[in-house]
Amino acid sequence: MRLAHQLWISLFTGAITFGLQPDPGQANPATGGPNTHPDPRVQVSPPPTGAAVPSPPSDLRTTAPSPTPAATPAPATTPASAATPKPAATPAPAAASTPAAAPKQSKPVNWYHQAWQQFNAQQYSQALLSYNQAIAIDPKNGDAFHGRGLTQFRLQNYSAAITDFDRAIALNPKLVMAYKSRGNAKTQLKDYAGALTDLDRALALEEKDAHSFNNRGYVKAALGNPKGAIEDYSQALALAPDYDLAYSNRAIARVSLQQYSEALADYNRALALSPKNPSFYNGRSFTLFSLGQYPQALTDINRAIELSKTPVASYHWGRAVLKQQMGDLSGAIAEYERVTQIANQTGDRKMVQAASNQIQILRKFGRR
Repeated sequence: MRLAHQLWISLFTGAITFGLQPDPGQANPATGGPNTHPDPRVQVSPPPTGAAVPSPPSDLRTTAPSPTPAATPAPATTPASAATPKPAATPAPAAASTPAAAPKQSKPVNWYHQAWQQFNAQQYSQALLSYNQAIAIDPKNGDAFHGRGLTQFRLQNYSAAITDFDRAIALNPKLVMAYKSRGNAKTQLKDYAGALTDLDRALALEEKDAHSFNNRGYVKAALGNPKGAIEDYSQALALAPDYDLAYSNRAIARVSLQQYSEALADYNRALALSPKNPSFYNGRSFTLFSLGQYPQALTDINRAIELSKTPVASYHWGRAVLKQQMGDLSGAIAEYERVTQIANQTGDRKMVQAASNQIQILRKFGRR
């Protein structure tokens, strides 16, 4: 039982990459499933018509775990909780070519506007081509480089995104959005020290941005500084009291410090704000388990599994641990078998082996 519990701890603390979150004013479609990886949701604001590309307004921002997660972290980030298979990488777009409408798109602002429309329609490959055209016409426009970087980010071309954000910052050193975006791209590549530097700079330029505090908290947690992370999450919540993901992220940091009662209060608040988030139920289930409240923990993990749009092996692992703790050995074995099925589908051989070992242990124990 101790081994199963320890693995649940590692699954929980290792899959909380859903912490990254978009900034206010973004209205992007919600991603399906639990937030277990940084959640890089972005939306580009349209430029007005005119002869030159204007600077985007302040609501042009990027994150991501939810924890996914999400990512993201965390994530995101989400966020946004237990391990979830990462989404398949989006193929890189083909080399840029001039769209058929090129003769009618002679000004950079027109290409920029078209790119914005394509980006918000999630037509990222087409948006990339339009940004290429805008940059070809006006190679000194930092906003266009930033927009192309966001598009590369959504295509999961994180290194290319960073290159574009570098160029945007070189052209406009006070473009706060580019620091945020570059920090989030570095987070995706696990360059947490670099991400921290960029988010520090973003907050120096824009001191009251709740999402930057949340994202920096995620980075600090990834760097092994949960106390610093809690401080940043608390700053985010002081600025945005209804920020559900910041409550969840702070709860995760508190769990890592074994502050279970405080973590439970944060999860209760997160779920009051977002009652259909499976990763929040998973997190609260683990916290209740740590407090010895097994029936309540089982209720929450059941709810997490019910709400999740895709099967999550670690959710079933948690339910197996709870059933094992409550003396339901046959139920625990069934859950570990479900873990092996899901892990086989995702190619997680270590998870398959761990679950198989638990099944053997329980069957041997049951024969005594």
